[in-house]
Amino acid sequence: MSKNYIFYSNNQNEVNILPLKKPCINKYDNAVIVPINDSDYKYNGVFDKDGNYVHYTGKRKLGKAHNNIVPQYKKINTEYINLRVQYLGYFNFHFGHMIVDSSIRMWSIGKCQDIDKYVCIADENTLPDYYIDLLEAQGIKIENIMVLNNATRFREVLVPDCSYVMYEYTSDYFKVPFDKLIKYQMDKFQNSNLEYYEKIYFSRKKFVKNNKLYQYGEETIEKLFENNGFQILYPEELGIGKTIYYLQNCKVLATGVGTQAHNIIFAHDDIEVYIINRYKTDYLTHQIPIDMSKNASITVVDACSDLSEKNCSYVYLNKYMKKFMKDRLLNYRLNIKDYFKSIIYYIMFIEHFLRVKLSIKSKVLTILKNINIINA
Repeated sequence: MSKNYIFYSNNQNEVNILPLKKPCINKYDNAVIVPINDSDYKYNGVFDKDGNYVHYTGKRKLGKAHNNIVPQYKKINTEYINLRVQYLGYFNFHFGHMIVDSSIRMWSIGKCQDIDKYVCIADENTLPDYYIDLLEAQGIKIENIMVLNNATRFREVLVPDCSYVMYEYTSDYFKVPFDKLIKYQMDKFQNSNLEYYEKIYFSRKKFVKNNKLYQYGEETIEKLFENNGFQILYPEELGIGKTIYYLQNCKVLATGVGTQAHNIIFAHDDIEVYIINRYKTDYLTHQIPIDMSKNASITVVDACSDLSEKNCSYVYLNKYMKKFMKDRLLNYRLNIKDYFKSIIYYIMFIEHFLRVKLSIKSKVLTILKNINIINA
């Protein structure tokens, strides 16, 4: 479990640690698995032989009511395959969601004998390379994975419990597939001369630019860490192997919140981590089981404008960032050029923020006029 949390924030000073639960594996005879793209049925996941939904087996919307109100499965012409399969759940082709959503049944791989196929559901049939790496690290060959296209009834479906459910619990099993992946990848670097760094900053600068996101000021934060001897790396350019290599060898990681921070799961225990918030929020729930799986020291810094939102944000050297750097004897001085860049990013942020808000206001006024509320 994480050693401790330190917050530089005016809205949060603690984290709600999740209770631990030991997951198990449940067996369903003649069960049906409904994929994402089955147009004949609204819901997806596992349904028992009587058509009852097995909770948390569909495309996860944890904490949402649909987990408890899915109707029975009533499709008549379901294909039957005489196989004993193990269900691995929904594979989300977003790297961060792979960590917190799609790996949570992989702890069970190898615990049951005579499995004919491992079945998953996904939005597409072709698995990304990082999924293939993760599955191979568990000892599964890609030809033994079945990405389901049509609703199918199997002779027997084994459904492992989730190793983590948002808001509810986590378990010691959460990190099992990642520990295997770390060993699998680090074995490849045994005789490598690849350089490593004691202090790393995972930057979003290139990701923001390449994806045309409305997130401003990342270059300023990058520069602050660069000035203090942090090696600047861009995770999307590394691949999963190098990401693991660097995190296994560094002592301090600074990173933005979200998927970048989820990469802590690949770090060694006892790492020191600085997480930079780009918008005001409670400490992200998905990060907690990752932190709990590591004996890390976590510092969270709200380096964002009070106006920042998830899809339109501005980070800069505010009072929380400055105090954080002072407390760690880090140099927080920017040269004139970088200081004025920071101001330009703020102007760009405000311009976009106001444009979005005024657009929303205009749309609301139009709707109200259309339903005769304003002129009534």
